[in-house]
Amino acid sequence: MFPVNTIPSVRLQRYQKFFKLVDQTHENIRAVYLWNLALTQQLMPVIALLEVSLRTKVDSALNSQFGQAWLTQSWPQFQPRERGKLIEAEKNIRATSTHDDIVAQLNFGFWVNLFDGPYRQHVWYKQATLKTNLLEEINHVDYLCEKAWASKFYGDLKPLKDLRNRMFHHEAIFDYNKGKLDETYKNGVRLLNALCPQTHNQLHRVDTFIAVWGKGQGWQRYK
Repeated sequence: MFPVNTIPSVRLQRYQKFFKLVDQTHENIRAVYLWNLALTQQLMPVIALLEVSLRTKVDSALNSQFGQAWLTQSWPQFQPRERGKLIEAEKNIRATSTHDDIVAQLNFGFWVNLFDGPYRQHVWYKQATLKTNLLEEINHVDYLCEKAWASKFYGDLKPLKDLRNRMFHHEAIFDYNKGKLDETYKNGVRLLNALCPQTHNQLHRVDTFIAVWGKGQGWQRYK
């Protein structure tokens, strides 16, 4: 029996709607629920590697231009949202903590938001070297000819940030991106390759997302 009493009705409706009012049996709903858990598990490698690669490359690029002083509350380019995240991170670590300790405390959203509007104009577009320090030259063809490359980069990263937040709040993701979760996954793989091809080349060792996705029908193996 599917444990419907443990799932709020509003969440359960997401799984029921998957069948468009057809075959809403306990067995099928349970299968989609378990499939959703498996998809979350299988997305973790690309999300985790992308997050670590992004923060490492962004920190390195900004260090090269501004020094480690960029990651302080007094950095003039910080918007209130990111300055608040930095203050919160500093509260969670020891007074003797290093720059790298602070970097590790800041979540994926912080790093993605560094490509939002104000940062594009006042940071990324003002220094041409930042782009080449951030992206591997041979792997960022999608951004090489883009005058507004940071805007495109942010637009590509944001859906992955939103997906990560859903995953960490144990929400349904099987219908993410209007049922095209596999496209979001492939975008994450492409971004990982742009940031760090060496890390991208190791992804296959732990990545079985496509098999679990099963062209959008992978839920049937959990019946």
